[in-house]
Amino acid sequence: MAEHHSPTAPAESNRSLLQQSNLTTSQLYIWMGQQLRPDLPLYNMALSFTIEEALSPVRFQEAFDTLVAHTDALRTVFVLENGVPCQHVLPELPYTVAHHDFSTASNPAEAAAAWCQQQSQINFKLEECLFDTALLKLDDTTYVWYFNQHHLVTDAWSTTVLYGRLTMLPRNGVHGKKSRP
Repeated sequence: MAEHHSPTAPAESNRSLLQQSNLTTSQLYIWMGQQLRPDLPLYNMALSFTIEEALSPVRFQEAFDTLVAHTDALRTVFVLENGVPCQHVLPELPYTVAHHDFSTASNPAEAAAAWCQQQSQINFKLEECLFDTALLKLDDTTYVWYFNQHHLVTDAWSTTVLYGRLTMLPRNGVHGKKSRP
């Protein structure tokens, strides 16, 4: 005899999972979607910001370290505890901002854009780090900040807030200057 499942069983199961987890409803659905297709970067939110100013990669790293230290979402990871997805904010998350120089390419902007596209296809390890970032040099006074986050920890609004915070840090070399998103 075939087992009969109620049409409400998945909804009841999700409700139970939500009650056991510390994820929001939206996060739980994003997490489940990622589990269904772990091989695809379905929820990567990659952006690049053009900064028209000479920058010091060392000072940019210092500014980014400050941003990570003061932003819980950047230190949030997701783990399974007894089969239930849970989020945890790590006390710290050391991260080295990659620096790539495209200034010698025949078309630096195109080379950087191709790199960004390829990099954005890399899946995040939800239990380790949910962002990726790099500083790309196009010429001595033009840089691109590549910033990719998993949608579990961000949305368009929070990315805008993070960009604003980074540009307001006086040590990063972009303080007080206009840049193009």
